[in-house]
Amino acid sequence: MIFEPDLYRAVLGRFASGVTAVATVYEGDFHGTTVSAFSAVSIDPPLIMICINNDSDINTLISRSGIFSVNILSEQQVGISKTLAQKNPNSNQGSKLEGIKYSLGENGCPIFDDTLAFLECDVYEDIIAGDHRIYIGEVERGGLSDKMDKPLIHFEGKYSSI
Repeated sequence: MIFEPDLYRAVLGRFASGVTAVATVYEGDFHGTTVSAFSAVSIDPPLIMICINNDSDINTLISRSGIFSVNILSEQQVGISKTLAQKNPNSNQGSKLEGIKYSLGENGCPIFDDTLAFLECDVYEDIIAGDHRIYIGEVERGGLSDKMDKPLIHFEGKYSSI
């Protein structure tokens, strides 16, 4: 028996998750997407996990560059999340970063201004699982914001905060 897809989505929607913006750079172009499937994997070595839909253009870019950043968004950054979550009809992911303020991390990936925290990662493992790609990232660097904003939360298909 196959679990009903609509019920599956509804059940998973009851799990409140934080919202991150994942970014990479490839051949001088900067790219980003919204990711709520983010988790710590290991402390030694420091590993994290992100999951991205197979249809997302950023998969090829992360695979080719071998690097990415994870930006943990605050409740003030709903706009960044919505912008990066949009499908881009021209398949030009880089244009989605226009208007988003960021600096470059040591690995060259965008670190968005005013995020709660960030991580810079090397791809440790790349796994295809169903309709998503799982990237295990080895954390090379990270940082915390001085601001104590609340995190951006996704619950039942809507943005929220705590």
